[in-house]
Amino acid sequence: MVIISVGLLLSSLYKNMVSAEAISQIIYQATIFLSGFYFEVTNTPWFIRWYVYFNPVTYLVDGMRKLMTGKVLVPVNIIVPVIWMLASILIFSMSYKGMVYREK
Repeated sequence: MVIISVGLLLSSLYKNMVSAEAISQIIYQATIFLSGFYFEVTNTPWFIRWYVYFNPVTYLVDGMRKLMTGKVLVPVNIIVPVIWMLASILIFSMSYKGMVYREK
């Protein structure tokens, strides 16, 4: 649900769907690659680390890993993705009408 809401947010920021699809694929690949899903991201260089901490999927992957190993979830594993989801849906809903009129 978090990724879908971020996708809706990205689609509302661009004038046509082709550019939104291209940018969303780039952002999606960077998001998954720098989320800690494939490798550990805690020792990344400082100029990449900002994206790791900003990335909601980092917290989702960390929470999933904790659930699978039987560790206790930290509230940040739930709060950060929920904030991302709510903010994305809010921004999308505010700009949805403009997006529909641009597509005509």
